Amino acid sequence: MALVFHAVGAIWLSVTFTPILVVYGLYVDWQKLRERIWPNPVNVLAAVPTVALVAAAICAAIGAGALWNHGNGLRSVVNMNAWLNWHTVWYPVLPIVSVWLILTGKDAVRRVGAEKRIAS
Repeated sequence: MALVFHAVGAIWLSVTFTPILVVYGLYVDWQKLRERIWPNPVNVLAAVPTVALVAAAICAAIGAGALWNHGNGLRSVVNMNAWLNWHTVWYPVLPIVSVWLILTGKDAVRRVGAEKRIAS
């Protein structure tokens, strides 16, 4: 329900809730999702020391931050040269969430009807 609220707010009211969407993404169990999609273990970086991985991640974050507003740099690549912005991100979200909401409502109505039939 919250995603419907945020999508409608972003598309029609021009009120963005992108930081809240980012926080929603933080609570996804990405490891479980990866295991469902790709059940085999991925050992690509198993031999690389942890300190080197942390240093590489920090360097990548510093580099991305330094190049973000630099002309036609990283920001233009990420937002596809102004084709993808805060508004267009919500266009695929609203229909998907709306279908999910309708299916969930139909399932809830079906369960209540089944419980009433069992009770009577």
